Amino acid sequence: MLQKITYLLVFLSIILAVVSCQPHDPFYFSSTQGARVGIGVDWSEFKEDDVSGLSLVIFPSMDTTRSIRHTTNSINHVEMNLPVDEYTILAHNQGVAEFGTIVFSGMNHLSTAKVSPERCSSDWYRPRENEVLVVNPEWLAFDRNVFMVTEEMLDGSYYEPNKKKSSDAFEVASLSPKNVIYTLHVSIGVKGINNFRTGRASISGMADGYFPGIEEYNTQQVTHLMEDWKIDKKYAHPDGMQEGTITSQISCFGLPAEHASDSTDNVLQISLLMVDNQTVVNHTFNVGDKFYKRTADGNSLHIYLDLKLPEQLPDVNPEEGSNGQSGFDAEVDDWGEEEKTEVIM
Repeated sequence: MLQKITYLLVFLSIILAVVSCQPHDPFYFSSTQGARVGIGVDWSEFKEDDVSGLSLVIFPSMDTTRSIRHTTNSINHVEMNLPVDEYTILAHNQGVAEFGTIVFSGMNHLSTAKVSPERCSSDWYRPRENEVLVVNPEWLAFDRNVFMVTEEMLDGSYYEPNKKKSSDAFEVASLSPKNVIYTLHVSIGVKGINNFRTGRASISGMADGYFPGIEEYNTQQVTHLMEDWKIDKKYAHPDGMQEGTITSQISCFGLPAEHASDSTDNVLQISLLMVDNQTVVNHTFNVGDKFYKRTADGNSLHIYLDLKLPEQLPDVNPEEGSNGQSGFDAEVDDWGEEEKTEVIM
């Protein structure tokens, strides 16, 4: 008898050890208990990207130590079982693992849920002390709502008008995620634009992410790179001087919360490579007070900077074989000898 009890204890110990070694996500909830609820999601206001996945993060009011996470390819409607409680729900496009330029953190609490741009380094830009360099984020849409799961839903006494007979789920929430990613457009007027070949720039003082639980952008600041510049307009003056505009745009989280619009809050540093593939002209603009929105954009997240170089670009002889063409050349790796021109606007 004692031997049988010993074998039984050993067997139970093995079972317990196996179970305890199984991977467990403390933020995942799945249960056949509770009421069957339905959550609808409308993507009609998110036009920036195609949606192929949906993520829900649900925060129970009576258990603040965890969140309930659910990711699915069913992007318009989700059903699940939830215990009686009051819930706050966040919905966003795609699964967390599908984003390569956005970091999700603090998602176990509504007030700390945060999305941030991925950190990066550069082979040409040297950040100052404590300056954080980030990549430009992908499109991301969020919405939030609050709903209740009641005792009446559990015992069947809850009446829901227009409830479909084919479904036993109670429709508790409807969400309509909207884009939270800004597009920054920069336009710079240039005299002597025929001497311009390509450019690269950095802009500091941009928001380090977004708090979807409280629907606010971060007060912390980061720096983005702007490495794709093109000539947008070009025309010649009667005296032969050529003038035009170079433009670039990036995605970002916009300006930080509590942005004071002081000129030094944001600094745009740009390096312009001339067509001789050697001369580099550097300019620095203080632009914290120069951002604006266009009325035609409505409520879309676009911000603009219209700037002008105060000095004409130096006349140089085009690199042999380039035919004086402007624009980025994949072979332009060494930006040559810099012309020490620093202009602060």
